[in-house]
Amino acid sequence: MPDPRTFPEAKAAALALHQAATALDAAIAGDQGKVAIAGAAEYLAAGAKGALARAQQLLAKDHYKLCFAGGFSAGKSTTINALLGDPDLLPTAAGECTLAITVMTGPLGGRELIRVKYFPREIALRNVVFHQKRYRNAFKQFDGKLKNANAEALQQAVKDVIEWLPGAHKDAGLSEPLRKEYDANKASKFVGELAEFLSYLDKYASRCGNLIEDEIANRAFYLTYDDKQGGLGHLFMIDQVMIHRKNILFEEKAIQIVDLPGIDSTNSYARQVTLDYLKEADLVISVLPPQGFTMSYIDIINEIGAAYRGNIANKMFYVINRFDSNEDRNFTKKELESLLRDQIAAEIDKNGLNSKNLFATCALLDIYRLRGKTESYEALLKANDNKIKAMAGTDEPWASIARNALIGKGIEVVRSAILKYLEEELAFERLRDVQMAVREVTVAADVLLARNSVVLEQARSRRQSAIGQMRDFVIKTQQNFEAAVAGLANALPTMVGNAIQTQLKPQVVTAVGMFRKIELGKPDVQVRFTGAQARSQAPREIKQHWIDWAKATYSDKFTELAHQTIVGAVNGLIDQQVAASRADEVLKHISAASDKDLAAPVRAAIAQAKQNIDALTRLRADEETWPLRRTPVTPTGLDAGWTPAVESGFKEDVVGNLTKVLGGAADKLGSVLGSYYQAILRGLVADFKARSDELEAAIRGTADLDLPMHLVEGGSPDPDEQKRKRLLAYADLRAKDAAADARLAKACA
Repeated sequence: MPDPRTFPEAKAAALALHQAATALDAAIAGDQGKVAIAGAAEYLAAGAKGALARAQQLLAKDHYKLCFAGGFSAGKSTTINALLGDPDLLPTAAGECTLAITVMTGPLGGRELIRVKYFPREIALRNVVFHQKRYRNAFKQFDGKLKNANAEALQQAVKDVIEWLPGAHKDAGLSEPLRKEYDANKASKFVGELAEFLSYLDKYASRCGNLIEDEIANRAFYLTYDDKQGGLGHLFMIDQVMIHRKNILFEEKAIQIVDLPGIDSTNSYARQVTLDYLKEADLVISVLPPQGFTMSYIDIINEIGAAYRGNIANKMFYVINRFDSNEDRNFTKKELESLLRDQIAAEIDKNGLNSKNLFATCALLDIYRLRGKTESYEALLKANDNKIKAMAGTDEPWASIARNALIGKGIEVVRSAILKYLEEELAFERLRDVQMAVREVTVAADVLLARNSVVLEQARSRRQSAIGQMRDFVIKTQQNFEAAVAGLANALPTMVGNAIQTQLKPQVVTAVGMFRKIELGKPDVQVRFTGAQARSQAPREIKQHWIDWAKATYSDKFTELAHQTIVGAVNGLIDQQVAASRADEVLKHISAASDKDLAAPVRAAIAQAKQNIDALTRLRADEETWPLRRTPVTPTGLDAGWTPAVESGFKEDVVGNLTKVLGGAADKLGSVLGSYYQAILRGLVADFKARSDELEAAIRGTADLDLPMHLVEGGSPDPDEQKRKRLLAYADLRAKDAAADARLAKACA
């Protein structure tokens, strides 16, 4: 993990990297149409400016966005208040307190205030009519009037529902469940809410679609409602609330906190907003109720796991709030272990997320302490004594989570974990993202320079002619190595594609075809059914077992065959091309004279490249079989009894399904491996180039060294001078970029 003290250096390197890449892009783009540079058009088409814009956005980010998600009454507001050390910032009354997005950040122009963004009138009406589940069945009675409805028609629909609701429980045309849903009490409540909404819609008509400011003391009016005093109709109009408050986390740590609508919200629009925000957040804190995951939590975890698995797993924290209020649990070791490890952590891990980010808190302890309620604070601590004793002598992670909450350190632990993640991981992760975006530019530039390598090397030779034969020797050594290895890289996509089509796919067909020879109806060590079960009229379980077995077995076989077919041949060609470059002979010659082993690092880099090809081939082959592992295979005859004809048809269907999917996997594998191998070999070339200074230093430091020019002699065409100058300019800018990239990589290591 990087040292936070190196962040200023890393940020400076990232800025220099972006600046050098921007200058390189401007130089290439500026020469378009002026100088005929091979590959310039392809470079411009590669989208370098978009990558540079993404990098610029990342560098310009000056805050961290923390999103709090959770169900209503889970304690999100209490947890946020405790985390900020501001016990009354957000209202914590029961009910749907957070209906809109609530953003908390530092003062605006030195002022504490609240800013409120209201929905446009029509959108506010649409949210009530189409997205509030509490009224959805009522508005369904008027669906015919709502298609393509404008604001006036939607408002009339609300009035129609208000008029219809009081008699709904007596309407013989409605189903019994619907009449019960809108009994007299509930109908009266809903009528009051909708009438209040229309009243506020008229009262605050000028606010619709606008942003207003108010004193921070009035924030509760925009955030919560009371069943007796009302206010829900007003909240239906609000899109976003921004609270500007003095706080060390906002002002010194550049943190912005977003309190999202409940994941179990009765508003489908609010629930989708929550999901959208989760994707863009820097850190997501999911506040869980004391009993752990409810079904609504499990649903949203499934959605997150499916949609964002690649970029959200490590930036999700899970906080069990009000942990000490688990009245229905005995807090024995067994009960705690079941809740924290076997239920919550297991559910998190099952969805591809990270259960190491699980915490528990008793936020009320912090609230009591912050409000100076010493007696209440000490009484709650004392009430937790017996629960703490239940964990005596247990040092497992789940016990530490529970103990921290019960002794009043839960919020402190969460705050420390948040700051550690933001300052030691995310800050550097952003810079790495800058580096990856800029590398899209430099890779495209490297392709251009590679296409002009002969011209470029000749230009360099002319510019450095004063250095004499020594520099010429170093350059030609580089050229020979690059020509050999890069030439192989260019040929690899075609070679790999041919190997896939002529060797791998036929081998896969043969391997999968062996499934036809297995006697499926007979019990064996894998199926473990009795003979009577195997001969039953509809042995679906046995057939499903064989489907799963075949998917797993032939997916693994596909990876094995891909590795056997491709890796050995590719690595053999690398050895041949490296030998043809005679680079090893050159380095051994200089090493022997200079008493410095220059060849060993190059050999190690070559060995590493071959290992990378091996590992990457297996990984990509495994990835291409994922669709087969995930996709259900449903052959005909699953419920048919075992007969020779049924078994034969079942086998053919399975073989056909697997052959088709794995054949497609082979085609996709062939389409990506060649480019991946190219990147590895180009990295090898870059590594060799990076060692040229060592080679030159060894030559300079060795008296009377006989340079083996016979190993590197060769000729090259002589293009016009202008082209040489422009390519040299590109190369110089690329060198600056590479130096900044190396500095950034070191600072982020």
